[in-house]
Amino acid sequence: MQVLAIIDDLVQRRGMGLIFISHDLNLVASFCDRVVVMYGGQIVETCAAAELHEAKHPYTRGLLSAMPRIDAPMDELPVLERDPAWLTLR
Repeated sequence: MQVLAIIDDLVQRRGMGLIFISHDLNLVASFCDRVVVMYGGQIVETCAAAELHEAKHPYTRGLLSAMPRIDAPMDELPVLERDPAWLTLR
């Protein structure tokens, strides 16, 4: 988080843009303004970071539901069942 705070400061002070790539959707949502979700090398969903919890695409929903939570521990994390048809959804 310290490194990200330094990067965020540089971006804001210099008026730069930044593309931040991560599998940690919570981090992305807290650090970025907009989220672009890719599946199979294609963009399948774009939304404001503050609205990530309202995502519609099944892949995005699956990623969100597979994330561990401190306030709701599970014995086992769900496995995301992927579907090639997701590449045709928008």
